[in-house]
Amino acid sequence: NTFLICFYRVFILKRLILEVLPDMATHKITNNLKDHLLHAEKEATIEVVIALQPVLLPGGSELLSRSQKMANIKQAFNEELEPVAREINNLGGNILEAAWINQTINVKVSTGCIEELAQLKEVAGIDLPTTLTRE
Repeated sequence: NTFLICFYRVFILKRLILEVLPDMATHKITNNLKDHLLHAEKEATIEVVIALQPVLLPGGSELLSRSQKMANIKQAFNEELEPVAREINNLGGNILEAAWINQTINVKVSTGCIEELAQLKEVAGIDLPTTLTRE
């Protein structure tokens, strides 16, 4: 009986990890990108914009100068970017551009990697690049 109980617990945990948790990350992928992925080949290369989790300045930063705050934000952004960049490289993609000011990166990756990238805790969202137009 103990073996069956342990086996059942492992089975349930494995199901949770393989089926439920990956779905939790899909909310990070915009509907526009999801629609695009439905019609794209699995190993096609795609350019996407990844928004990283917001960088928060520590308490007491209001006493810092503007340039010191900017330097702290840049450093925090680079620290948050490091594991994401490593994963992008491991998946065969590359970073085209990084913008610390709005904490985003422009990336070229295989369409099959999008869900994997969305599961990273540092990633807040993934979307297709858009061009700003004047109204």
